[in-house]
Amino acid sequence: MSWAYWGIVIGLAALVMMLIVCIRMLASNGSDDQQGSKQGAGGSDDIRPEPSIITKRAA
Repeated sequence: MSWAYWGIVIGLAALVMMLIVCIRMLASNGSDDQQGSKQGAGGSDDIRPEPSIITKRAA
């Protein structure tokens, strides 16, 4: 097989790997943000807890 073929195969493999890494980074950032906001809202002894996103949109 030619060098061009292997160059294309390696390039496509690198793109797929980068896509997987980016998706994992985005997924981990989203879960960290959600955990942090839950701990922040639930950690304090507020009389009225912060309303959910659905309630905020409805009001």
